Amino acid sequence: MGDVAHEGRTVLFVSHNMAAMQSLCKRALLLHGGHLVADGDCKRVVDEYLQIVDQVSDLSLGERSDRKGSQSLRFIGFELRDSQGICVPCGSSGQDMLISLEYESTARTALQNVHVALGVHGRFDENLFHLSTGVNGFDFETVPAKGRIICRIPPAASSGREIYFQSILHSWW
Repeated sequence: MGDVAHEGRTVLFVSHNMAAMQSLCKRALLLHGGHLVADGDCKRVVDEYLQIVDQVSDLSLGERSDRKGSQSLRFIGFELRDSQGICVPCGSSGQDMLISLEYESTARTALQNVHVALGVHGRFDENLFHLSTGVNGFDFETVPAKGRIICRIPPAASSGREIYFQSILHSWW
């Protein structure tokens, strides 16, 4: 696509992947809530997009309204911890990390056959890796109405980058 753009053609590229945007585009448009909020130099527009993402990320998971699915189980808290159990804002390559997801059942009853998946993204929303209980056959037969799901990320999974957990958590039940 970069070749096409550099040949003088106009290309409309729609993405949430800021790394791809910055490598392919000189100019960017930012839509938010169905309205054009920025138009100009790609780096400046990406910076504005990241500020909007940071504002949404400042909300606790319990307060977020941008959820999908049946919501029979809702994530209400999130913590990233290092190998000593200390809360950290982001993880780096070579670190053992723990993700702790606090959840609750909206029906306040135990849930059956729970599958949890989590997309992990970099600072510019590029996909780094995907975690899923189903990949290794570790779906939960039953989970209590309220609790925590803890996932260990080994050092090799971080693929040499800083990891940010500001993206939407995707879960299917």
